[in-house]
Amino acid sequence: MILREFGIPWLGLLFAASLSFAQDQPGGSGMVLRAYPNTDAGLTAQIEDACAASHAQGSQQIHSMLDRFALPNPDEWLQKAVGEKYREISGQYAGKLASYQSMLTEKCSPDTNPERPKIEAVKLIGQQAQPPSVAVAPEVHEQLQAFRFVLHTAKARVEWATTFVYESGAFRYIGDGAYPFWEVKRAVTVGKDVQAATLIHQVPPDYPDAWKKDGIQGTVHLRATIAKDGSVQDVTVIDGDARLAKSAQKAVKEWRYKPTMLNGQPVEVHTTIAVVFALNASP
Repeated sequence: MILREFGIPWLGLLFAASLSFAQDQPGGSGMVLRAYPNTDAGLTAQIEDACAASHAQGSQQIHSMLDRFALPNPDEWLQKAVGEKYREISGQYAGKLASYQSMLTEKCSPDTNPERPKIEAVKLIGQQAQPPSVAVAPEVHEQLQAFRFVLHTAKARVEWATTFVYESGAFRYIGDGAYPFWEVKRAVTVGKDVQAATLIHQVPPDYPDAWKKDGIQGTVHLRATIAKDGSVQDVTVIDGDARLAKSAQKAVKEWRYKPTMLNGQPVEVHTTIAVVFALNASP
């Protein structure tokens, strides 16, 4: 059995199969923009269309498709979401959105990947985006949808997550990972001023011989928070076999880390843990 843990510097993206669409909407310069259904498949199609435009390097199409990820009226939406607090955070949205659009363009560019990459999208099942520290109207919080993505190329496998809200026939970028964009400060990523968390107590998950005999194996991805005291909290399953996932989740809750330090102070760290159950792995 192999255990591996990695932090995610939550970035956003998504992509996959071709679909049919409910209706079309007019775009700039006479372009017709598709209206996507409010489903996992609809978001998949929207990113696929954006990636196709980027890979084809048609500037008009790229800009039109990237604009679909923007809130139609950010200030209005933010005021509805957080009330007068929107004045403190509205100025951040354009920059966060531009970073997301730039990342999407780079990932799908033929300069980066001569062949269009394969991207798998996995909704964070049974979960909405994490409750933010800034109070959000309940009806708005229910609309937040977080997704995890895996990009495959000939040279690499990259993982990240992003949060969207569905507005006016398209999915609109709200934040990286499972948080609205104004909550980024809560998620720490390892950098020059951060001492990475160190695992100091690890409990292996149960892997009964009966499961091995039945050929049950695979990887379970968990999302967790390493608290300031090094304990592991809020362990939730992203994907994996249900039996393996239950075993992995139970074990990881008992793990302990040396607290992560930022500028000499302990901080929370949001991370993803992969627990690999392999029939032929070394003990």
